[in-house]
This record gives sequence, C-alpha cells and structure tokens, in this order.
Amino acid sequence: MDLTTPGELTPAEDAVTRGLVRGLSYEQIARERGTSVRTVANQVRATFRKLEIHSRAELFYKLHAGARRLPRAAIEPARALAGLSPRARTVLVRRAFGDSLKLIAHDLGVSPTTICRELQRGMAALGLAVPAELVLALCAEPLSPPCTDTAAAGGVPRC
Repeated sequence: MDLTTPGELTPAEDAVTRGLVRGLSYEQIARERGTSVRTVANQVRATFRKLEIHSRAELFYKLHAGARRLPRAAIEPARALAGLSPRARTVLVRRAFGDSLKLIAHDLGVSPTTICRELQRGMAALGLAVPAELVLALCAEPLSPPCTDTAAAGGVPRC
C-alpha cells in the first residue's frame, strides 16, 4: 500500500489505515491493536488530515489510483449492478453508504443473516473480495442515496 511518501504516517496510523482498507470497524481495529476505540478514531482523523482526505471512499480512491487491477464492478459499476436483484442492489448501496446490516434488515423486514448472505452473494457477483472494494466500486460513479421506501408487497424497495 503506497498512500504517501515514506515516513508521512506513523506506524500506528499506517496500521489503522490498513485495518480500514480491510473493511474493519474502529472497534475491530482497536481490539486487534490493543487500544481504545477513541485512540483509533484519533489516528484515523490524523491520517485523513495528513492525506488530505475526508472519508473512507477517498482513502480507497487514493489507494487504488495506481492499482493494476480494479474489481470488475469498478470498471463498469452500472452494468455490473444491473445484473443484480433489486434487493441485492439496495443492500450493496446501503452498506456502501454506511448503513449497518441490522438497520438494512429491519427496513427490509428480513433477518440480519439474510442481509449478510445477500451482501456476500452480491459482492461475489461483482467480483469483490472485501468491503473496502465495495465502496470503491460503488463510488466509481455517482449514486443516489439508498432507497428507504418499500412496496407493501414483499418489501421490495422502490426508487
């Protein structure tokens, strides 16, 4: 991972950044590193300031700017998403926008396990391996905010 010139990030900031890229939450990174969630948040803030970015999506863009191979969905996101079911598209987009699996499940009237499986199937169909690639792929072209309105029959989202 070559995000900055050598020495710009501290070893701790680099480790936290690698955790973010792997798709880990602040809590998971803190547990791995044996620090507090607040420490991780401070290191993320410092990293974003040093890299002159404001979000995870910008971090992924910066990371993958020189990548040789992008996920299939990052090349043609609209075409790749069109092949998925409406619910799969909704799950992927809402997850990329930061909604939790539990919230998505509640809104769609299904279990979090169902949403987790839908997310895994959708990512596999798009050729994505980690959640970080999902954000990169879906942010490759502008998307409207996720649908929240659902039809009465079957809980299928309407956009």
